[in-house]
Amino acid sequence: MSADRAESLRFYNYLRNKIGTEKIVKARRLAFIINDAGAQSDFPQIGSGSRGEGLDLKGSDIDLMYIDSNFIVHESEKDVVKGRKVPLVMDTLDTQPCFTRLRVFTEKAIPKSLKRIVQGNGLQKFLSNDIYKRHQLNLLSANSPPLINIHGPCLSDDKEDFDFAFCLKCDKWISHAQPWINRSRTTWPSSKLTSKILATSLSKDIFILIMSLAHQIRPQTKYFPYKPNNKKLYFKYRCDLGHLLVGVNSDAVSGWLMIATLFNTYKRHGIVLRILNYVLSKCNEEHIYIPPKRSLVIFNQTHQSLLDSMKQEKMITILKAVTRSDLHFYLRSSIIPTELQLDVIKYVTPFPHLSYAYFLKFLCFFHLNDLPKCKDSINQIRLEIYRTVNSDNGVFLHLLKSLVCYGVAYQMIGELDFSRYVFQMVAKIDREHKTSALLRLSHLSAL
Repeated sequence: MSADRAESLRFYNYLRNKIGTEKIVKARRLAFIINDAGAQSDFPQIGSGSRGEGLDLKGSDIDLMYIDSNFIVHESEKDVVKGRKVPLVMDTLDTQPCFTRLRVFTEKAIPKSLKRIVQGNGLQKFLSNDIYKRHQLNLLSANSPPLINIHGPCLSDDKEDFDFAFCLKCDKWISHAQPWINRSRTTWPSSKLTSKILATSLSKDIFILIMSLAHQIRPQTKYFPYKPNNKKLYFKYRCDLGHLLVGVNSDAVSGWLMIATLFNTYKRHGIVLRILNYVLSKCNEEHIYIPPKRSLVIFNQTHQSLLDSMKQEKMITILKAVTRSDLHFYLRSSIIPTELQLDVIKYVTPFPHLSYAYFLKFLCFFHLNDLPKCKDSINQIRLEIYRTVNSDNGVFLHLLKSLVCYGVAYQMIGELDFSRYVFQMVAKIDREHKTSALLRLSHLSAL
């Protein structure tokens, strides 16, 4: 073997150990693409940077691009057509190569909420790059993670783990980009790249998993800005149920809990209780609990024996059959129980699956006026809090969320002093205000 070939192989093996094999890189890239498709946002999301390309390098941040759907960019005034978006026209006069100013086509098209981000005198108004970024920073400062810095063209959090870039879309290829369309592509990207990625079994499983999670998100968005009639409510119910039935493929528990949550919004308490009994039957020592990121997975001999017996099964089949994970409710979720809506005002909120299941059970028995079973469900939440405190993979935020459910339940059965005590305990240790405890205390003091 020649020295050059040996050196090339050593370098290849080094890269493979650092960033993974070709299949792993492709799978990561596909995961980002599917995550973009399922992301809940008024701004379409595009994963970019090294991670978006499938390179999980140590110390690299997460780069996300968001398309601002308030605007549409045109290369020329003759391309402008009337629509709901604010038209901006490229103006390259007196600009550096590859740069442009964006001129407002007509000031009448700018809504009042966006007028402050344009500048100029007389008839010509231009979008201000600096003011636009500060405007977005103000809007997103309460998000999780909180964005507090302007980092070049991006907005970033205090640790610079995330870089968000807001982009404006032009629906046509501008003249400067036309040569790219017809340039030679003898190597990359191949026209069969997407089909090759989907052809691998691992990628298909990742596709199914992330699409299942995405289908758990869609029903949480509000379809109608106004009060809908019965026909539209029924349409939403059918659509939401269809999405959530796809969502049960993510694991053995969370998808079914989302379906139970949906039925709870329609006061179908009998159906909710039957689903919860099924879910709780899956929450045993044989099922592997997948905790949040950076938490420890407890893996025992029972789990190993179970996985050994399923070696011939696909990854997605194993995940659906033997794993359980927690729920995530998104900002202003339209299906989260009314009693927990205060917890989704600011953040995407995780709830521990067992405590949440028992709380949902409590709500059913409360509305069925069965006080003894209400108290049984409260006791189950208490036991889950105890297990979380003593667990090797106990998650602090999950402990706080379980305590909130515990306090809300006591408040609903009229034990106001004890519920106040629980919320005070949570508020004292919840220094980042990730829960609704402080707000609930203020509501209790007004009673």
